[in-house]
Amino acid sequence: PEEPAPASPCTDEIIVGEIPEGFPCSNEAITDVFNSINFETTHTINAKNYGCIVVSKLEHPIQNGNNSARFELRKGDCSGNSGFDDCANDRSRHEIHESMPNFAHLGKLIEYTTFIYIPYDKFCRPKGENITILSQINVNDTDIFNSLIYLMIGDNNRLYLQTHQEFSWTPDLNVTITDEPYDKWIKIKYLIKAETSTSGLIEVYVDDELVLTQNKSTLPSENAQIGLRLGIYNAFISRSETEFTRQVLYYDNVSKSIQ
Repeated sequence: PEEPAPASPCTDEIIVGEIPEGFPCSNEAITDVFNSINFETTHTINAKNYGCIVVSKLEHPIQNGNNSARFELRKGDCSGNSGFDDCANDRSRHEIHESMPNFAHLGKLIEYTTFIYIPYDKFCRPKGENITILSQINVNDTDIFNSLIYLMIGDNNRLYLQTHQEFSWTPDLNVTITDEPYDKWIKIKYLIKAETSTSGLIEVYVDDELVLTQNKSTLPSENAQIGLRLGIYNAFISRSETEFTRQVLYYDNVSKSIQ
């Protein structure tokens, strides 16, 4: 007889183990995971020491080299920074964001390549009107912070991409990557042409296949910058049909080039 499918981790009693062996994701580039990109923890207030740990291939999935970055959120986790408190706003996250360079990106072609691995038995995404974001390409300006594109996971295990109407949080394009995102490495490459006019461009390739293309302004001003965020970000937690439990995912072989 066929073995029964494993139960959803959202309904299992998950025993949270010890903090994995490894070292924290830090401000300095970890070349075996992040190549030349420097990352910082987005929410440092009440951040957990298991939130992002660089782990070895002895017990964890590795896409390339000897290490990967393991992200984890647990039931009840919430954090904040000087500008936003997740605990008071129905959210939870552990994200890291790219340290911004000292030059504007106008006229540049920016390429990010990421590899993501979501273990089925350790990742709970309850159904409901809640949302879970796994990476973001953001724009930063003096008066504007916004996201050009999200990588998200939704109901029925759907891994998808979402763009937004010009420098707002209103959804625009919505493109499914896969309905079976678990227990495998997925390569996602973003190409962003940084322009204030509609000659700007967003392209996304999944496992080297073009899945999304959109011509639009990608900078709100000439001085704006584009950056990458990675991790786990849950919003509207109270709107979920069941409780959140543990969420674990991995990123590896993250790289960036600018032309």
